[in-house]
Amino acid sequence: MSEKLKLPEQHEAGGESKAEKIEVRTERSEQKQSHEHKHKQNIEQIRHKAEEAALSSDQARAEAGKSQPQPVKEEYVSREAKKVTYERTMLKVRRRLSPVARTGSKIIHQPVVEAVSEATGKTVARPSGLLFGGIIAFIGTSAYYLFARHYNYSYSYTVYLTLLVAGLFAGWVIEALWRGANRSK
Repeated sequence: MSEKLKLPEQHEAGGESKAEKIEVRTERSEQKQSHEHKHKQNIEQIRHKAEEAALSSDQARAEAGKSQPQPVKEEYVSREAKKVTYERTMLKVRRRLSPVARTGSKIIHQPVVEAVSEATGKTVARPSGLLFGGIIAFIGTSAYYLFARHYNYSYSYTVYLTLLVAGLFAGWVIEALWRGANRSK
């Protein structure tokens, strides 16, 4: 007795039976497998070519040592280029300032005012002089105030200015001595 599996031949809207659908699916899966196999072969070929073309680290170091780095070319920046850049920067910054600050900036950054400010900063208004002047003025006027209050003397405000100037000079002298001692070492 031979029995055969009979598939009902029902035609659907597409006009295909189940057996035809199975055949189509198996064909598609076979095509997909062959396509994947081709991709794997291509990947293997590409890897093999990359390994052949790749240099070992020793070879790469040797080739890098052969090529000498190009010397850095120093470029000259002209005075006019610096001036133009400075003016553009000042314009950009001033646009962000309030009108009062913008006017102050225009006054402060005049060439004459800047030159005087730089010269003063390098000579008179030394940080060490201002520091010592402030410390001596604070300690001296505090002591003078306590002394005047204890003995009922009148307080003279010129003492503060005198101590400030004396401290300023003392700061300059101490800084000069300090720099002289460091230069000799």
